[in-house]
Amino acid sequence: MGVLATVAVVAFAVAVERFDDAAETGCAQRAREDPSYEARFVDEPQIEVLTYRVAITREGEEVEGADVCLSAYMQGMSAMATTGAAREVSPGVYEVSLTFEMGGRWSGRVLVAEPGQSVAAIPLTLEIPTEEEATAPSG
Repeated sequence: MGVLATVAVVAFAVAVERFDDAAETGCAQRAREDPSYEARFVDEPQIEVLTYRVAITREGEEVEGADVCLSAYMQGMSAMATTGAAREVSPGVYEVSLTFEMGGRWSGRVLVAEPGQSVAAIPLTLEIPTEEEATAPSG
């Protein structure tokens, strides 16, 4: 019985360590906001559009070769969220797959990990048009 208890304690400790490691990778890692970075959606975010391009700059210069991740949640409905890792498609422009399930205000952040730099967080607020707003004639 003592061996079984020891194995259970070790397994629990390993699971906790792996959980802690997972929180430090991808969009879940801790990062400080860095005002020298800016993220701008090249494409207008909308309901059901799945792939977006985001331009990342630091002090006005294109950020190349970084690991970029974006996460967002609908304000007031934190269970409605979207997250995606981005890949660089041209200098300083990263493509990410996201699903905004409904229109409204979404908040989140873009994480940027440049080689040799600390991970930086860029706060994000998006206004996703409702289906009615997206299909209404302009003018």
